[in-house]
Amino acid sequence: MPVDVVALLWACASRPLDPEHGMGDGGLVLMRPEGTFLAVVDGIGHGGPAEAAARAALELLRQLAGPDLSGTLIRCHDALKATRGATMGLAWVNRVTATLSWLGVGNVSGVLHPNGSKRRASAPYMPQFGGVVGRRLRPLEPSTVPIEPGDTIVLATDGLRRAVLGDAPPARWSESAFAERLVETHANGQDDAYVLVARVAEDA
Repeated sequence: MPVDVVALLWACASRPLDPEHGMGDGGLVLMRPEGTFLAVVDGIGHGGPAEAAARAALELLRQLAGPDLSGTLIRCHDALKATRGATMGLAWVNRVTATLSWLGVGNVSGVLHPNGSKRRASAPYMPQFGGVVGRRLRPLEPSTVPIEPGDTIVLATDGLRRAVLGDAPPARWSESAFAERLVETHANGQDDAYVLVARVAEDA
């Protein structure tokens, strides 16, 4: 068992476009011995078929979760061809090396906000690749960046305006309060919306 030097505190928030017709967005966080896997999923469209695609994708991700993000997306692509397909953002936090690896396919977005004591020229963004998992997939290459205590990872579907990436977490806010605020502030009202917020614990 590796020595755990990174622990995550996380929360999510969501808003369906039409609560009576299901929710086509979702996400998950799974702990593994060597790290933590995070994902957001957006089934294409909205309503029942989008919800079915998202559920199928999330079930696959529960089985495949691990550090091989490109391989996971390729296997999801093959398995989701009978559905509408989905866009996805995947991330892997290595607990020992204190690094974040991530990538997205389609209109999903992600940003790493540094803790308040650090200064960066710009916040690192999740690399995005065109396509739809289950329909068309380009060659994929995740990026890896270092993380430190107090850093905050935000992953969001396209039901939130892209301005969500510029909204840094206020000091002393909980992850759940920040996730709820992002949905309240940035949901575009044109699609289901889902956001996942994960903060590197400062006492890890």
